[in-house]
Amino acid sequence: VVEALNSSLLETGSRVAARENAALHVLHVLQHPLEDEKSVLKEEYRLIDRTLREHAASSMDKMLDQHKAREEDRHRMVPLDQHLVKGTPHKVIARFVKQNDIDLLVMGSVARSGIPGFFVGNTAEKILDNVDCSVLVLKPEGWTAPVS
Repeated sequence: VVEALNSSLLETGSRVAARENAALHVLHVLQHPLEDEKSVLKEEYRLIDRTLREHAASSMDKMLDQHKAREEDRHRMVPLDQHLVKGTPHKVIARFVKQNDIDLLVMGSVARSGIPGFFVGNTAEKILDNVDCSVLVLKPEGWTAPVS
């Protein structure tokens, strides 16, 4: 589900960037699961952190390589900058948008269900009040609102 959503996000972002003759920034925020855990030794934390970063970078590279190959087949490459940043997603994304003068933020939402998730996901919801750009939130293909 996440891979398909990521592909859809890249496709949508690429189409908008191509239409607007703009660059595409692909941002992945790595939130360390043990960031606030005090019982983890520094060496263990560094090892886990390095492993998470390497896995995230490798996954991102693979996803972007596949995307670039599809775009080359369609003869419509747009400038693409990839960013892997550690931190709390809504804070990092809001800061990135401001620092890079982003006009449109395209993001996915997969985690929430029920009435709140019908509209926007938790991270997207937190971002809306902290950015001055348009936000396009995509749900996974086939997503349907839960029936109450």
